[in-house]
Amino acid sequence: MSVNPELQCPLNSNLIPSLQFIDPKMLGVVAGSNTCSTINLNNFFVPISQWSFNVSTIKSNKTKRIDISNIQSLGDRKEYHTFDLEIFYSASPVIETNVSLNIVGDDTWVLTFQSGVSVTEFINNLNAAIRSNSDLIDILYCEIVSQYVVQIYSKNIGVAYQYNLYFYDGTPNLEVPAVLTQSHIRYPNGRIKVIFLMISYDETLPSNQKHVEYAFDDDYQNDPLLATFRKFGKMYFLASDDDVIETDLNLIETIWIRNPQSFPITVKIFIAS
Repeated sequence: MSVNPELQCPLNSNLIPSLQFIDPKMLGVVAGSNTCSTINLNNFFVPISQWSFNVSTIKSNKTKRIDISNIQSLGDRKEYHTFDLEIFYSASPVIETNVSLNIVGDDTWVLTFQSGVSVTEFINNLNAAIRSNSDLIDILYCEIVSQYVVQIYSKNIGVAYQYNLYFYDGTPNLEVPAVLTQSHIRYPNGRIKVIFLMISYDETLPSNQKHVEYAFDDDYQNDPLLATFRKFGKMYFLASDDDVIETDLNLIETIWIRNPQSFPITVKIFIAS
C-alpha cells in the first residue's frame, strides 16, 4: 500500500509492485502496466571533473576494494604544527637563550635566533628569522594561539614538513616537540564524490541470495577483522558535495565488497570526483 492513498496499486495478487526506472529521468513504483508512484530525477545534478567506468567480477567468498586510485582526491590543504612552550616560558625568571629550529621539507633548513623572555618575543624573533631566509619567507609563517602555544603554518597546499625545536646553551638541552595539528592531506586513503554500483543477478535465484556485503574503506583499512559489513542488493549509490574550506571533510570513501554467495558476481562500477 502506498503512503499516499491516492497512489495505491491495484489489488491484484498477480501484480507484484517493483521499483524501476520508467524513463531516463523517472524512478517509479510499477505494478504491471500501472505506475503507482514516481520520483522525478530531472533536477539531480552533481558537478564532476573526472570519472571512471569499469566492470569487475568478485568470486564466491572473496572481498575486493572498489579501486578509486585513478580519480581519487587526497584533499590537499595547508599543514600546520603546534608547539607548547610552557616548559620554557613558565620558569621564573625566564633566562634568554639560543634557539634552533630545524625544518625538513623538499630541502633542509636550520634557523637560529634568540628565545627572548616571553612567547611574544619568541614569535617575533622566529618570524624575523623566517623573513630573513629567501627560501622560507614564501613557505612558512608563525603566530601565537594562546599564552604558551604557538603554531607554524605552511603557505603551500599539500606539502609536508618536519620540525625539531631546541632551546640550547651550546649543546641542545631542551627539545619542544612539534605536534601535527592539521596534516597536508585530508584523506590518506583517498575519497571521491560519486560512487554508483550495480549488480545483475539471475532472476531465478531466491530473493535472499541477491545481495552482497560491504564495508567502508577507512574501517577496513584500519582493521579488516573489525570492519562492520552491511548489505545491499542490486544497487549502491552515494554522492557528496565539495570541500571548500580547509576543515571540510565532505567527500565519500570507497567500499570493500564481500561476496557471501556460492557463485561469482559481476559489478558495474561508476565513480566520479
